[in-house]
Amino acid sequence: MTHQSPTLDGEAPVIAAFTNLDEAEAVIAWCGAFARPLNRPVKLAYILDPGSVRDPVPVASAIAHDMLMLLTTDDRLAGLAVSTTVEAGLADEELPRLANEHPEALLLMASSEHATAVPAILRGGDAGAGVKSLTSAIAIVPPKSPAPPAISRVVIGTDRSELSDSILERARVLAEGLAVQILTVEAVEPGSASIPDFLATSPTIGESHVILRGRAGATLLAVARARGAEVIIVGSTGRGRMARVFLGSTAQWLARHSDRPVVFVPRVP
Repeated sequence: MTHQSPTLDGEAPVIAAFTNLDEAEAVIAWCGAFARPLNRPVKLAYILDPGSVRDPVPVASAIAHDMLMLLTTDDRLAGLAVSTTVEAGLADEELPRLANEHPEALLLMASSEHATAVPAILRGGDAGAGVKSLTSAIAIVPPKSPAPPAISRVVIGTDRSELSDSILERARVLAEGLAVQILTVEAVEPGSASIPDFLATSPTIGESHVILRGRAGATLLAVARARGAEVIIVGSTGRGRMARVFLGSTAQWLARHSDRPVVFVPRVP
């Protein structure tokens, strides 16, 4: 059973998705930070796994619906157009379906011990096959990351490949919509070149572009911290030396260890 408020017209929404209502606090605060400058409505979406609830699904769905309606009155969403939906099903199936209803949506999810859907969103392989069709950007919000009054600077990961460039363009569009300063970061990882070439690489630390030797996830997070960037943006698909950022261990490392939201931007064919 699905409870859903009227569909919002206009721009694709910022979708705050929960698989556990304990995740709501971490995500709600960032809804305004993203939705207001992007001039987007907000959709609060609860994904109800029928196998994980003790009440009958219609009862659990009704309770979740009422809790979402309460969240629409949160002061941090004041002035925003907000709708709600409760979807019964598996998160790694329902989230792509929900997000793909709005191809340019921004999907916000919490990264915490309760956020069971985050690994499914980020992993490759058959288990995560449903998310490969995603066209929406996904923002993973860590717990205890207070949202600023406004986002002022973002870090964008790149590796200069053709694929990375296409993703970088979409990331820039998103960042420009937020009206923020953009800092691109290239991490030269061990193993991406011979040891002499790796050692000979000179760091570049500029105002708008940084090149550093190091593991990609840790490098992106370090630059974001050093430069006061509130958000990190990377691609969600790719190949080459940054592939681990796009699909796999580094993406999951960022989702687990970042102290600020990480936005994963998909490549759209």
